[in-house]
Amino acid sequence: MKKLFLLFVVSMLAMTGAKAEEPSTLVATLNHEGKMWAFYGKKALVDAYNFAREGDVITLSAGTFTAVNMTKNLTIR
Repeated sequence: MKKLFLLFVVSMLAMTGAKAEEPSTLVATLNHEGKMWAFYGKKALVDAYNFAREGDVITLSAGTFTAVNMTKNLTIR
């Protein structure tokens, strides 16, 4: 019984560790006129882009973000 419980716990930990790219870990940081804002989730890039103005810098964490059609003069890192 103890082995079965231990196997269950290890399996659950392995499954949660496999989710390396949850939306809450995605971050887009916007540097706008010397101030910084952070946007979270899969749509973080879209939100940061919508708030950004010409010449701003958006820094992205590792991960896959929702795409945005960029027409502004921005720096994306």
